[in-house]
Amino acid sequence: MTEILRIRATWGVDGGKNYENFARWFPELKARGYAGIEINVNGESDFLPDLPVLRKVCDDNGLEIVVQVVSHWPHAAGPRPAGLQPQQHVEYYRKQLEKAKELRPLKINAQSGAYVYSNSKDKSVSANDVDILTSKYRDYWTLEESVQFYKATIEIDAELGLAGKVVHETHRNRSLFTPYATAHIIREVPKYECRHLVVLRHIAKHQYRLRITGDFSHHVVCCERLLDLGEEDKQLLTEIIPHVSHIHARIGTTQGSQCPDPSDPTFVAEKTFFDKLWTRIVRDWSKNNPGAPVTFTPEYGPYPYHAYNAVRDYSEVADTEGARLQNLFQAALTSAN
Repeated sequence: MTEILRIRATWGVDGGKNYENFARWFPELKARGYAGIEINVNGESDFLPDLPVLRKVCDDNGLEIVVQVVSHWPHAAGPRPAGLQPQQHVEYYRKQLEKAKELRPLKINAQSGAYVYSNSKDKSVSANDVDILTSKYRDYWTLEESVQFYKATIEIDAELGLAGKVVHETHRNRSLFTPYATAHIIREVPKYECRHLVVLRHIAKHQYRLRITGDFSHHVVCCERLLDLGEEDKQLLTEIIPHVSHIHARIGTTQGSQCPDPSDPTFVAEKTFFDKLWTRIVRDWSKNNPGAPVTFTPEYGPYPYHAYNAVRDYSEVADTEGARLQNLFQAALTSAN
C-alpha cells in the first residue's frame, strides 16, 4: 500500500548555532511519527549556512528533507521589489534549486511566479514582437507570462537533474494564487515539450506535467468561499487535483489562511471541506503513482498566520493535526483497496 510520509514544517523554529536546536528537536519529531522536515533554504539575508551540517543532523535522525525555495523575493518581507520580470524570476529560481540540491531533498517546494492580473490587452504591442521572458512593462504578470515562466522551470529542473522533484505551491501573491489561474496554467504547461526529454526519458510520462503543492487555504481566502459549493469550483478542483504532488495540509477559512483550532466545532464546515479534498488527493495520487509515497506537511505557522492569543499554540496544532491526518489518509487508502 502507498506509504504516507508526514513532514514537519520548521517554520517559526530557530535551528540554533550549527543547528543544535534542531539536533535536540528532531529525535522528538521522529518519535512522533514524522518522516522528514520542510525547511526554507533562505536565511535572513542569504542562504542558510552550513547545509551539509543540516543534512547530517537529519540523517542522524532518519529524516527526509523537503526544501522550500522561491523564484524571487524571499520571505516576502519589506516592500515588494518593483520591476521584477519573469526572466529575473527564472534566473533566481535556478540559483535556488542549485542551493537546494546540496540538501539531497525528497522534494522541493517552490513559491513561484508573481501575481497574475489578466491576459494582456495591450493592442499596441504584438505578442510576436515581445519576448515574454524579457518584458519590462510591469512587475505583475499576465497568464501567458506565467505559462512561459513555468515552461522555463521545467527546463531548469531537467538540466539540474531535478525533474519530478519540484512542486509549485498554490500561494497568494504568486502565479498559482487562485484556482482559476492555476487551472489555466496547468492546462497550458503540459502541452509544452521540454527540450531535455532525453534527460527525462527514464521518468514516467505523468511526471512531465507541472507538479504543484496543494495549499488550498490560499485559494479559499482568495475566493472567499469553500470550493465545494458550485459546479464551477468542483470542476476546477477536478482539473487541479491530478497535478498535486505534495500537500500543505492547513485548514483555512474564507477570511484567513489558518484556522486557530481545527478541533473547535466553530470550524466544522472548513474541516469537513479540507478533509474531503485532501482525502481525494491522496486517493488520486495512490491510484496514479503506484509505489510513490504521499507527502504532506501540516503547515501551521506563528503569528500573524496564527491568531494572537489563540487558545492553542500553532506548534501543538501542527502536531495534533498531523497525527490526525496521518490516520485519516491511511484509513482512506485502506478502504479504497
